Amino acid sequence: MARQAVLTRPEPLKLRAIVHEAALMASVSGVAVMRDQLQRLLDVAEYPHVTIQVLPCAADLHPGLTGAFTVLGFGQPGLDVVLLEHLESSLYIEAPSDVGRYTEAFERLTAAALPFDRSLSTIAEHKERNQ
Repeated sequence: MARQAVLTRPEPLKLRAIVHEAALMASVSGVAVMRDQLQRLLDVAEYPHVTIQVLPCAADLHPGLTGAFTVLGFGQPGLDVVLLEHLESSLYIEAPSDVGRYTEAFERLTAAALPFDRSLSTIAEHKERNQ
């Protein structure tokens, strides 16, 4: 809940997320929980500072195949950091050249993902399947 609060504070953080379509199909905690999770994505996507895109299962080879990563941008050149979360630890990548490669990978994922409107339709379709 604390992480989500940064999206509703007076000066909210900007969030750009790409979610693989396979994650929309998982029902680890049951149908009702998944339906609520998908609705939460749809609700958050209405915020003007949030962009959620879906990377379809049929996407060609893409840089996300090596694992999830988060680019934390701080609005000034040279301050961005990449976060790699693992089962037992996290790794922060700070070297500008390395961060640049992850930023480029994120832009390639953005291009491979469905457009914003189609992404929201896809999330809604998966939500309807969880009725």
